[in-house]
Formats: sequence, C-alpha cells, structure tokens
Amino acid sequence: MKPNVLQDRVVYDGNKFSLHKIDFQFQDNEFFSHEYIEHFGSSAIIPFLDSENIILVEQWRYSVGKYVLEIPSGNRKISESSIQCARRELREETNYDAKQISLLCETLVAPGYSSEKCSIFSAKEIFHSPLKPDLDEHIEINSIKISNVPELIRKGKIVDQTSIIALLLMNTIFSG
Repeated sequence: MKPNVLQDRVVYDGNKFSLHKIDFQFQDNEFFSHEYIEHFGSSAIIPFLDSENIILVEQWRYSVGKYVLEIPSGNRKISESSIQCARRELREETNYDAKQISLLCETLVAPGYSSEKCSIFSAKEIFHSPLKPDLDEHIEINSIKISNVPELIRKGKIVDQTSIIALLLMNTIFSG
C-alpha cells in the first residue's frame, strides 16, 4: 500500500533538477523522511553508421572525474519531448542527424533517489548536420564495431549504465 505523504518540500531548485525532502507514513504508523531528485528526464541515442558500426562519444564527466565512453545522451529541456532531446544530443555530440529515429526502451535511472526517466533511441540513416555543442562539452567521436561492444563492456571501457543497457539491448534486438 502507498504511504501517506505528510510533506514534500523543495530543498534545492536548480537548472537540471530539484532536490526534495519528503516526510511520509506507512500504514503501520511509522514515520520516515527521504530525499529525492526530481528530474525532467533524459534521452540517449545509438547512432548507426552502417549495419556493422556505431558512434560512441568520449567526454569528460565532472561527477566522476574522468572521460567516459558512452552513447550520445543528455538532459531534457522543459520544452522538449524525449525524441527532440535525443535528436538535439545526436547533433550536438556527433554532428549527425538521422532520417530514422526509433524508441528502444525507457528506463528509470535510479528510482531509489531520482525520478529521472531516460528514453533510449536508435538512429539510422544518419547524415551530417552539426549543432553547436554546449560550451562545457569537449567530445571525441569514435566509430566502434558493433561486434566489439560486448568486449568493451567486459573490459570496463564502457561503464555508463544507460550505455550498457542500450548497447546490450541493441545486440539483442539487432542480432536476430
């Protein structure tokens, strides 16, 4: 049974998310407090160069202090749909757009403390269409053979959970 929410207050309100503190009570009358992040959502996209190669980007991730190899992804703006966000991120991070963009799945990124939902897409029939990247993004574009993806994951070269989910799903869907 759902708990009774006694109070839900915003502790921090930022550009990409807000931090809430919520007080609630279950049926057994125990009171709890919990913090969670309210997030607008994000999108990620696997760009296919052809039937054997995809594009991955390597970019500095401040929160972990290192470069991370991943599929293009980013936070949704309030005015964007998930597919608009995916297309924008594709153009900003790879300089490509796509004639065919398909939703693969939607995931909850960290439901224990965040409302963020990530929509994961595939992009086929890509063509050159650059969009100015965000100023804080320094990105290296990599062409990767699809057959090498499982090994890159096993060796810890791809560590981002959204990319791992997307790429393993890609291997399942597109391998037969």
